[in-house]
Amino acid sequence: MKTRSERFCAAVILAALLISGPAYAQFRTARDPAVKDYLKAHDEKVKAEKRAQREARRQDPHRRLRPYLTLEEIYEKMQETAAAHPGLCSLIEYGKSVEGRPLLMLKISTGPDRPAILYSANIHGNELAGNMICLDLIDYLVEGYGVSLDITCLLDRLDVYVIPVLNPDGMSRTSSQQADYGAVLSLTRKNANQVDLNRNYPYPEEALTRLHDTAGSSRKWSPNYRGPGPLSEPESRALDSLFAEHGFLVHVNYHTTGGIILSPPATLPEPLPDDELHEAMRKDYQEAMFDPYVEHTELQF
Repeated sequence: MKTRSERFCAAVILAALLISGPAYAQFRTARDPAVKDYLKAHDEKVKAEKRAQREARRQDPHRRLRPYLTLEEIYEKMQETAAAHPGLCSLIEYGKSVEGRPLLMLKISTGPDRPAILYSANIHGNELAGNMICLDLIDYLVEGYGVSLDITCLLDRLDVYVIPVLNPDGMSRTSSQQADYGAVLSLTRKNANQVDLNRNYPYPEEALTRLHDTAGSSRKWSPNYRGPGPLSEPESRALDSLFAEHGFLVHVNYHTTGGIILSPPATLPEPLPDDELHEAMRKDYQEAMFDPYVEHTELQF
């Protein structure tokens, strides 16, 4: 067995052999002025290309959310749809955001006094796919009425309300940061008061002593900050008023993460009167999917 000094000597000899061989020649070549000039020019070219790409993104009016639309483009599309189908669609401003942006909803209705259902999305400002689903849903229903038997029967029996963006301030910040930096750098999922609107709704009194922070944190820096109290935010108050006014039979809210289908209970585990109905709805939705999501209650999430 070799001693430590013998192993050290062997390592020195091996290093000397490597340095005197091809590896040393390659090492010397890297210090050649011509190579250094070439590498410097290459680096400058790459940096210039990146600068040009950033500038092109800044000049591109659609750069912010590609392939998604901006808030302004979504609102414009809703206005165009309502104007093109005045007998079927109406655009409703149901409130204002913290920063004064309109909260817009499209109503699809074929007559008065119908039961109502609601589809919504983008309650978290950086979860953008849902608003595109809502826009596609609007097109699907409007273009299918009078053409598809299923859609016609549905709209002759129900009013459908669609809110593609529940959190316009958060979405606007997401768009701006994507445009300026190519990434979202702050908690744009929350509203302008840094409240998670999805945790700002009324809850049982005992919930605060039984729930995990992910169900609504009291810490303002948390991504799940529930706010100073239930319905403290104008966006959540406006939506709560809509429920009081219309008594929606069903509300489907689209998020962008998880790959899951969630339904109540969302606060405490005690059974609810509609538990079996909610489970059946989740499973029906799951069976209709090409790539099925996992289904369970919100409390299990």
